[in-house]
Amino acid sequence: MWNPIKIYNLSKKILARGRDDHHYDADDSQANDLIELYGEMVFPAIFITGQILRRTEGGKNILYGLEDKSEDHQLNVYIPKITDGKYLDSLAPNTVGAHYKHLINQWSFEELYNARFQTMPKGTFIEKRRANFSRHMFLAHDFWHCIFRYDTSPLGEACIQALTHQFSKNTGPWYMSYLMAFREKKETGTWEAFKVIREAHRLGKQAKKAFYTQNYDNLLEMDIEQVRKEYNIGAPVEFYKYAEKYPSNFRFDSIHPEYQDTKITYTQATI
Repeated sequence: MWNPIKIYNLSKKILARGRDDHHYDADDSQANDLIELYGEMVFPAIFITGQILRRTEGGKNILYGLEDKSEDHQLNVYIPKITDGKYLDSLAPNTVGAHYKHLINQWSFEELYNARFQTMPKGTFIEKRRANFSRHMFLAHDFWHCIFRYDTSPLGEACIQALTHQFSKNTGPWYMSYLMAFREKKETGTWEAFKVIREAHRLGKQAKKAFYTQNYDNLLEMDIEQVRKEYNIGAPVEFYKYAEKYPSNFRFDSIHPEYQDTKITYTQATI
Protein backbone atom coordinates (compact mmCIF):
# COMPACT_ATOMS: atom_id res chain seq x y z
CA MET A 1 0.00 0.00 0.00
CA TRP A 2 1.02 3.55 -0.79
CA ASN A 3 3.49 2.25 -3.36
CA PRO A 4 4.38 5.44 -5.29
CA ILE A 5 5.46 3.56 -8.42
CA LYS A 6 2.22 1.58 -8.54
CA ILE A 7 0.14 4.71 -7.92
CA TYR A 8 1.99 6.53 -10.69
CA ASN A 9 1.54 3.68 -13.18
CA LEU A 10 -2.16 3.27 -12.39
CA SER A 11 -2.71 7.03 -12.65
CA LYS A 12 -0.97 7.05 -16.01
CA LYS A 13 -3.22 4.25 -17.29
CA ILE A 14 -6.36 6.02 -16.13
CA LEU A 15 -5.28 9.29 -17.72
CA ALA A 16 -4.68 7.51 -21.02
CA ARG A 17 -8.19 6.08 -21.29
CA GLY A 18 -10.52 7.46 -23.94
CA ARG A 19 -13.73 9.38 -23.35
CA ASP A 20 -15.89 6.59 -24.74
CA ASP A 21 -14.90 4.20 -21.97
CA HIS A 22 -17.65 3.77 -19.43
CA HIS A 23 -17.89 2.26 -15.95
CA TYR A 24 -20.78 0.08 -17.17
CA ASP A 25 -18.86 -1.44 -20.07
CA ALA A 26 -18.72 -5.23 -19.91
CA ASP A 27 -14.91 -5.26 -19.99
CA ASP A 28 -14.20 -2.23 -17.85
CA SER A 29 -10.50 -2.38 -17.08
CA GLN A 30 -10.62 1.24 -15.89
CA ALA A 31 -12.89 0.19 -13.03
CA ASN A 32 -10.38 -2.50 -12.12
CA ASP A 33 -7.54 0.03 -12.27
CA LEU A 34 -9.57 2.36 -10.07
CA ILE A 35 -10.25 -0.36 -7.50
CA GLU A 36 -6.54 -1.23 -7.46
CA LEU A 37 -5.61 2.45 -7.07
CA TYR A 38 -8.02 2.83 -4.16
CA GLY A 39 -6.49 -0.25 -2.59
CA GLU A 40 -3.15 1.53 -2.51
CA MET A 41 -4.71 4.42 -0.60
CA VAL A 42 -7.09 2.55 1.69
CA PHE A 43 -5.10 3.06 4.91
CA PRO A 44 -5.56 4.89 7.20
CA ALA A 45 -8.72 6.38 5.62
CA ILE A 46 -10.62 3.11 6.02
CA PHE A 47 -10.64 3.61 9.80
CA ILE A 48 -11.98 7.16 9.41
CA THR A 49 -14.77 5.83 7.17
CA GLY A 50 -15.60 3.23 9.82
CA GLN A 51 -15.88 5.93 12.47
CA ILE A 52 -18.19 7.98 10.24
CA LEU A 53 -20.46 5.02 9.55
CA ARG A 54 -20.70 3.98 13.20
CA ARG A 55 -22.16 7.39 14.13
CA THR A 56 -25.63 6.55 12.75
CA GLU A 57 -27.89 3.51 12.63
CA GLY A 58 -27.97 3.58 8.84
CA GLY A 59 -24.20 3.83 8.68
CA LYS A 60 -23.75 0.89 11.03
CA ASN A 61 -26.11 -1.19 8.89
CA ILE A 62 -23.97 -0.39 5.84
CA LEU A 63 -20.73 -1.26 7.61
CA TYR A 64 -21.95 -4.53 9.09
CA GLY A 65 -24.33 -5.50 6.26
CA LEU A 66 -27.43 -5.57 8.47
CA GLU A 67 -31.20 -5.28 7.92
CA ASP A 68 -32.00 -3.43 4.66
CA LYS A 69 -28.24 -3.12 3.91
CA SER A 70 -27.68 -6.87 4.03
CA GLU A 71 -26.59 -8.61 0.84
CA ASP A 72 -29.69 -10.81 0.99
CA HIS A 73 -32.02 -7.79 1.06
CA GLN A 74 -30.10 -6.04 -1.69
CA LEU A 75 -30.16 -9.08 -3.98
CA ASN A 76 -33.77 -10.13 -3.36
CA VAL A 77 -35.60 -6.84 -2.71
CA TYR A 78 -33.56 -3.75 -3.56
CA ILE A 79 -32.04 -4.68 -6.93
CA PRO A 80 -35.21 -6.27 -8.38
CA LYS A 81 -37.09 -3.05 -7.58
CA ILE A 82 -34.55 -0.61 -9.05
CA THR A 83 -34.18 -2.73 -12.21
CA ASP A 84 -37.91 -3.25 -12.82
CA GLY A 85 -38.12 -1.51 -16.18
CA LYS A 86 -41.91 -1.68 -16.47
CA TYR A 87 -42.35 -0.08 -13.04
CA LEU A 88 -39.73 2.62 -13.68
CA ASP A 89 -41.26 3.44 -17.08
CA SER A 90 -44.59 4.12 -15.36
CA LEU A 91 -43.12 6.95 -13.28
CA ALA A 92 -43.57 10.61 -14.23
CA PRO A 93 -40.59 12.51 -15.73
CA ASN A 94 -40.21 14.63 -12.59
CA THR A 95 -39.53 11.63 -10.35
CA VAL A 96 -36.21 10.23 -9.20
CA GLY A 97 -37.14 6.88 -10.72
CA ALA A 98 -37.71 8.31 -14.20
CA HIS A 99 -34.34 10.07 -14.18
CA TYR A 100 -32.68 6.91 -12.89
CA LYS A 101 -34.27 4.74 -15.58
CA HIS A 102 -33.14 7.17 -18.28
CA LEU A 103 -29.58 6.96 -16.97
CA ILE A 104 -29.26 3.17 -16.64
CA ASN A 105 -31.42 2.21 -19.62
CA GLN A 106 -28.49 1.34 -21.89
CA TRP A 107 -26.49 -0.72 -19.38
CA SER A 108 -26.75 -4.22 -17.94
CA PHE A 109 -26.93 -3.40 -14.24
CA GLU A 110 -27.25 -6.95 -12.90
CA GLU A 111 -24.41 -8.34 -15.01
CA LEU A 112 -22.06 -5.64 -13.73
CA TYR A 113 -23.18 -6.17 -10.13
CA ASN A 114 -22.45 -9.87 -10.38
CA ALA A 115 -19.10 -9.30 -12.04
CA ARG A 116 -18.02 -6.84 -9.33
CA PHE A 117 -19.20 -8.60 -6.19
CA GLN A 118 -19.46 -12.35 -6.74
CA THR A 119 -15.68 -12.71 -6.54
CA MET A 120 -14.97 -9.93 -4.07
CA PRO A 121 -12.89 -11.28 -1.15
CA LYS A 122 -14.82 -11.53 2.13
CA GLY A 123 -12.52 -13.69 4.24
CA THR A 124 -11.18 -11.24 6.80
CA PHE A 125 -12.96 -8.77 9.07
CA ILE A 126 -11.76 -5.82 6.98
CA GLU A 127 -12.62 -7.51 3.66
CA LYS A 128 -16.19 -8.12 4.83
CA ARG A 129 -16.59 -4.49 5.89
CA ARG A 130 -15.12 -3.26 2.61
CA ALA A 131 -17.49 -5.53 0.65
CA ASN A 132 -20.51 -4.23 2.59
CA PHE A 133 -19.49 -0.61 2.04
CA SER A 134 -18.68 -1.21 -1.64
CA ARG A 135 -22.10 -2.76 -2.31
CA HIS A 136 -23.85 0.26 -0.86
CA MET A 137 -21.70 2.65 -2.88
CA PHE A 138 -22.33 0.70 -6.07
CA LEU A 139 -26.10 0.81 -5.53
CA ALA A 140 -25.97 4.51 -4.62
CA HIS A 141 -23.71 5.59 -7.48
CA ASP A 142 -26.25 6.19 -10.26
CA PHE A 143 -28.79 7.78 -7.93
CA TRP A 144 -26.12 10.32 -7.01
CA HIS A 145 -25.60 11.00 -10.72
CA CYS A 146 -29.30 11.82 -11.15
CA ILE A 147 -29.95 13.72 -7.95
CA PHE A 148 -26.76 15.82 -8.09
CA ARG A 149 -27.21 16.17 -11.92
CA TYR A 150 -23.77 14.85 -12.91
CA ASP A 151 -23.68 12.91 -16.17
CA THR A 152 -21.55 9.80 -16.83
CA SER A 153 -18.78 11.62 -18.70
CA PRO A 154 -15.26 11.40 -17.21
CA LEU A 155 -15.70 14.74 -15.45
CA GLY A 156 -19.17 13.77 -14.25
CA GLU A 157 -17.69 10.59 -12.78
CA ALA A 158 -14.96 12.68 -11.18
CA CYS A 159 -17.63 14.78 -9.48
CA ILE A 160 -19.21 11.59 -8.09
CA GLN A 161 -15.77 10.73 -6.70
CA ALA A 162 -15.78 14.13 -4.99
CA LEU A 163 -19.15 13.30 -3.38
CA THR A 164 -17.79 9.91 -2.32
CA HIS A 165 -14.89 11.60 -0.55
CA GLN A 166 -17.16 14.04 1.24
CA PHE A 167 -19.27 11.14 2.51
CA SER A 168 -16.51 8.65 3.39
CA LYS A 169 -13.35 10.77 3.72
CA ASN A 170 -11.51 8.10 1.72
CA THR A 171 -8.33 9.40 0.10
CA GLY A 172 -8.76 7.53 -3.19
CA PRO A 173 -11.90 9.35 -4.37
CA TRP A 174 -10.36 12.72 -3.44
CA TYR A 175 -7.27 11.89 -5.49
CA MET A 176 -9.32 10.57 -8.40
CA SER A 177 -11.54 13.65 -8.58
CA TYR A 178 -8.55 15.92 -9.07
CA LEU A 179 -6.71 13.45 -11.32
CA MET A 180 -9.62 13.63 -13.78
CA ALA A 181 -9.66 17.42 -13.52
CA PHE A 182 -6.00 17.34 -14.49
CA ARG A 183 -6.90 15.21 -17.52
CA GLU A 184 -9.44 17.83 -18.56
CA LYS A 185 -6.78 20.50 -18.16
CA LYS A 186 -4.44 18.57 -20.45
CA GLU A 187 -7.14 18.35 -23.13
CA THR A 188 -8.62 21.84 -22.94
CA GLY A 189 -5.59 23.83 -21.82
CA THR A 190 -7.58 25.58 -19.07
CA TRP A 191 -7.89 25.07 -15.32
CA GLU A 192 -11.69 25.43 -15.34
CA ALA A 193 -12.29 21.76 -14.53
CA PHE A 194 -10.69 22.26 -11.12
CA LYS A 195 -13.38 24.84 -10.37
CA VAL A 196 -16.01 22.21 -11.27
CA ILE A 197 -14.42 19.68 -8.90
CA ARG A 198 -14.17 22.18 -6.06
CA GLU A 199 -17.86 22.91 -6.53
CA ALA A 200 -18.65 19.18 -6.39
CA HIS A 201 -16.76 18.84 -3.10
CA ARG A 202 -18.68 21.83 -1.72
CA LEU A 203 -22.07 20.44 -2.81
CA GLY A 204 -21.21 17.04 -1.35
CA LYS A 205 -20.17 18.58 1.95
CA GLN A 206 -23.30 20.71 2.33
CA ALA A 207 -25.71 17.84 1.58
CA LYS A 208 -27.31 16.30 4.66
CA LYS A 209 -25.43 13.24 5.86
CA ALA A 210 -28.62 11.17 6.00
CA PHE A 211 -28.79 11.34 2.20
CA TYR A 212 -25.72 9.15 1.80
CA THR A 213 -26.76 6.25 4.04
CA GLN A 214 -30.32 5.58 2.89
CA ASN A 215 -31.74 3.04 0.45
CA TYR A 216 -32.56 4.99 -2.68
CA ASP A 217 -35.47 2.80 -3.77
CA ASN A 218 -37.44 4.78 -1.17
CA LEU A 219 -37.02 7.87 -3.35
CA LEU A 220 -38.09 6.44 -6.71
CA GLU A 221 -41.60 7.93 -6.73
CA MET A 222 -40.62 11.27 -5.19
CA ASP A 223 -40.31 14.53 -7.10
CA ILE A 224 -36.58 14.92 -7.72
CA GLU A 225 -36.53 18.60 -6.80
CA GLN A 226 -38.33 17.83 -3.54
CA VAL A 227 -35.58 15.30 -2.73
CA ARG A 228 -32.89 17.88 -3.45
CA LYS A 229 -34.59 20.40 -1.21
CA GLU A 230 -35.09 17.88 1.61
CA TYR A 231 -31.41 16.91 1.63
CA ASN A 232 -29.95 20.35 0.85
CA ILE A 233 -28.50 19.35 -2.51
CA GLY A 234 -27.53 22.36 -4.60
CA ALA A 235 -27.24 22.79 -8.35
CA PRO A 236 -23.85 22.18 -10.06
CA VAL A 237 -23.78 25.52 -11.85
CA GLU A 238 -20.06 25.40 -12.67
CA PHE A 239 -20.38 21.89 -14.09
CA TYR A 240 -23.01 22.99 -16.60
CA LYS A 241 -21.12 26.16 -17.50
CA TYR A 242 -18.14 23.99 -18.34
CA ALA A 243 -20.27 21.39 -20.14
CA GLU A 244 -21.91 24.04 -22.33
CA LYS A 245 -18.44 25.26 -23.28
CA TYR A 246 -17.17 21.77 -24.19
CA PRO A 247 -20.37 19.83 -25.05
CA SER A 248 -18.61 17.11 -27.04
CA ASN A 249 -16.88 16.01 -23.82
CA PHE A 250 -20.17 15.19 -22.09
CA ARG A 251 -23.04 12.70 -22.28
CA PHE A 252 -25.83 14.73 -20.59
CA ASP A 253 -27.61 11.54 -19.51
CA SER A 254 -28.51 12.36 -15.91
CA ILE A 255 -31.57 14.53 -16.67
CA HIS A 256 -34.74 13.02 -18.11
CA PRO A 257 -35.34 14.45 -21.62
CA GLU A 258 -38.94 15.36 -20.75
CA TYR A 259 -37.96 17.26 -17.61
CA GLN A 260 -37.11 20.96 -17.57
CA ASP A 261 -34.65 21.67 -14.77
CA THR A 262 -35.03 25.31 -13.76
CA LYS A 263 -32.07 25.40 -11.36
CA ILE A 264 -29.35 25.12 -14.00
CA THR A 265 -28.73 26.51 -17.47
CA TYR A 266 -28.43 24.06 -20.33
CA THR A 267 -29.71 23.80 -23.89
CA GLN A 268 -32.27 21.16 -24.85
CA ALA A 269 -29.89 20.08 -27.59
CA THR A 270 -27.50 18.72 -24.99
CA ILE A 271 -30.07 16.46 -23.31
